[in-house]
Amino acid sequence: MNNNEKVFFSLLRLGIGNEGTYCQIPNLDKDWKELFEMSQNQGCSALILDAFDKLIDSGISIDMDFQTKMDWIGSVQQMEVISHWKS
Repeated sequence: MNNNEKVFFSLLRLGIGNEGTYCQIPNLDKDWKELFEMSQNQGCSALILDAFDKLIDSGISIDMDFQTKMDWIGSVQQMEVISHWKS
């Protein structure tokens, strides 16, 4: 398992509430983009975004490029809208 996969699973555990507020986070844009792609492929972008909120609430800064951040938020918003209209 590579480092980004470890970070992905750590963020996923944090997002679902199974881990404290400490989590190793990447500091390179390419790593954030890879994590975004992994979360898209696994269908858990919203859970990882929840982990970001928990990290920010605990005072941990997320240094992600603006475009990736907007893509991530937009993706989650689209899923929520689609989910709302299907139910």
